[in-house]
Amino acid sequence: MPAVEKYLFDTSFDAPPPAPPPVVEEPVEIVPEEPPPPTFSEAELAAAREQAYAEGLAEGLKRARAEAAESQTQKLNDLLAVLSGKVATLLTEEAARVAQSREMTMQIALAIARKLLPDYANRNGLGEIEAAVLHVLSGLGGEPRVVIRVADGLLDTVTLKVQQEAARYGFGGKLVFIGDAGLGPSDCRVEWADGGLERDTMRIWSEVDRLVAEVLRGQYAPRPDGTTD
Repeated sequence: MPAVEKYLFDTSFDAPPPAPPPVVEEPVEIVPEEPPPPTFSEAELAAAREQAYAEGLAEGLKRARAEAAESQTQKLNDLLAVLSGKVATLLTEEAARVAQSREMTMQIALAIARKLLPDYANRNGLGEIEAAVLHVLSGLGGEPRVVIRVADGLLDTVTLKVQQEAARYGFGGKLVFIGDAGLGPSDCRVEWADGGLERDTMRIWSEVDRLVAEVLRGQYAPRPDGTTD
């Protein structure tokens, strides 16, 4: 006869059974298959080489032309700078030569005039004096007395000539003639009550020298009427 076990009711049917542990699936790494290497025919390779060579040659020529143009432009700029400097130097030198030539010309002209002046004064001084005196007398018709001074050697000649012509020039007053050893053969002084006139060759030449010096210094500025300072 089999043995009989006593049922103790150890198993509880009130609570659900515990959940089984979650199953963690490991990610599956998918390794893509490498595409097969491209294959080119000999003709394609040759064409690619020719194209690369042509592109490289074109790029090289482009760079060479750009560098050559830049170099040419720089050389042209350098040349223009040198030429500009040389032109400025030439203009400065030419201006100096012109100024020197002008000064030399004026000095030569003055030297010639000074050389010829004594002979001119001896030949024409009397006529210059007479013309100056008579011109003054023509505007002094109402003047009672006029004094005329000339070089001693010309006193008689001038006296005779002016006395003969004074009336014809409208002067009816008294004329006084005085010889002056300090006057040259073309000098004279005419004096009246309210004024006077002097023809002094030395003073004229002094004024000429002053004007020439001003011209050479670039300071000569004639007025519109032809007079100067």
